[in-house]
Amino acid sequence: MGSKIKWQAWCIFTAIGWMAGVAFAQQSVETADGRWNARKTTVILSVENNELVIRSTATDPQIATAGFPRSAGPFVLEMEVLASQSGNLQIFARWGGAELEKGSGIDCAVPVANQWVPVNVELLSRGNMTMLRIDPPDGSAETRLRNIRLKDSGGKVIKEWFATPAIVG
Repeated sequence: MGSKIKWQAWCIFTAIGWMAGVAFAQQSVETADGRWNARKTTVILSVENNELVIRSTATDPQIATAGFPRSAGPFVLEMEVLASQSGNLQIFARWGGAELEKGSGIDCAVPVANQWVPVNVELLSRGNMTMLRIDPPDGSAETRLRNIRLKDSGGKVIKEWFATPAIVG
């Protein structure tokens, strides 16, 4: 009798988890430039006007992407950031199969709210980059990223996301 109840409980739990998983699964945005994943259930991702829009409802929002050309760094990450609140944006890189080291994030100030801010960060290499993680400013906020470019040490763009078309005039 006990195993039947456990089986029924497992089935109910699985069904609820599956239904909740639809609503709370790690959300991803697939673009021609690659996939970006929300790494927290409190983050909603979308693409609007060729910008990656990150809406967070709690602290420590995180997004990540992978799929880089095999190339040893160092790299330079450039992007433009528009946040609904000022704060720190953190950038992490994973090299090879290594895990992210606690405290290894690079802090970038987003000093002004509601104004595009350029961000340029050097990522010192420890092999091939396998993941790039961006943590927008903390809290309930909206952050937009555009013109995200990963460049090699010679300045050549090796990966680009959400590029704003050049205006000819």
